[in-house]
Amino acid sequence: MNPYGFEFEEHDPIPIIGTPVTDSFKATGTKPRTLVIREIKTHVNSWVEVLEGILLYVVYDRGIEELIERYPKFINDDPNQLRRPRWIEYCYFETNLSAIQIYNFCVKVMEEYVGMFKGIDWEVFL
Repeated sequence: MNPYGFEFEEHDPIPIIGTPVTDSFKATGTKPRTLVIREIKTHVNSWVEVLEGILLYVVYDRGIEELIERYPKFINDDPNQLRRPRWIEYCYFETNLSAIQIYNFCVKVMEEYVGMFKGIDWEVFL
């Protein structure tokens, strides 16, 4: 078990290309298999689990208060403010999002809030 609460898995999946998602990459209909953040590999089964892994990393790395203030429609401490909330440590996050919305939000949070860049500090594999 890694420090972000997901199962650790070793394998060499095919990387997703493109940040942010463009017409050359269609997230819809794809299934992510691994989330890698700073060389820690985490097995995932859905884009919602990718978002959960990213948010758990942010919670442990930076805290959650400012993230809730910046993105209240995506992360909130009140589940009634979200359409389909899921609990992670200290907050709820929205799961009623498309694969493309999740992918773009993950890119935005990691670059703007944490300062980590896709393909360098973190990656998602299909």
